[in-house]
Amino acid sequence: MCVNVRKSNSKHLLASVLCISMVFLFLFHIDTKKVEADEPFTPSPSPLVIEQFTAGYCPHCPKATAYLQTAQLTKFPNDEFVVNAYHIQDALANSDTQQRFDFYKIKAYPTLIFGGTTTVTGAVDYQDTISSAIKSKNYIADIYLQGYKEPKQYDIKVRANEAFGKRKINLVTVIIEDWVNFETQNYESFQRHVVRNLPYGATGRGLILKEGEIYSETRKFALQTKAWDQVQILAYLQ
Repeated sequence: MCVNVRKSNSKHLLASVLCISMVFLFLFHIDTKKVEADEPFTPSPSPLVIEQFTAGYCPHCPKATAYLQTAQLTKFPNDEFVVNAYHIQDALANSDTQQRFDFYKIKAYPTLIFGGTTTVTGAVDYQDTISSAIKSKNYIADIYLQGYKEPKQYDIKVRANEAFGKRKINLVTVIIEDWVNFETQNYESFQRHVVRNLPYGATGRGLILKEGEIYSETRKFALQTKAWDQVQILAYLQ
């Protein structure tokens, strides 16, 4: 299992990514609690979250993916960022991805949002934007994320580094399939970072924490796929 976590700036304040060796779609059984601040807590790693809004019939979207892959292979080879790709109006779209499009009021694609604050529409070289977004990350909380094969669930903890106060802070989790063998209308045979589900919906789950307070939750999940080694679970505060 590989674990990556991310904290970003104002809108996407923090995120954690968990790569597990199986893929499942979430179930609705959930157990939540707040725990004492002195409970042992080890944050996960913290890459930048890039949200990619795309469609299988979009002629320029494959080029956007290629720019991201080039950036990851050349300038950012050490998991400095993670991508989640939301599809619309194609076979890989679902109600959650549609709601995420609506959340950001996306009207054109490819559109990419870096760290929840910087929006770029069109397929261009994103390296400078990625560098700037990484430098702008703001750590208002830390996230711990751990997934299991049996039972099929993940544990998540959020520790506030400062009081959330009256700010609307939401915990968002995303279930992603990293490689999907599916040819779309733009002749791409493999799709990357495909968002399958948003367990808390497009806007996430609201949290109110005091400084040092920890929110803890265990959630069961499942997903119908044969690509058990391709799953990623991303968690962040927004």
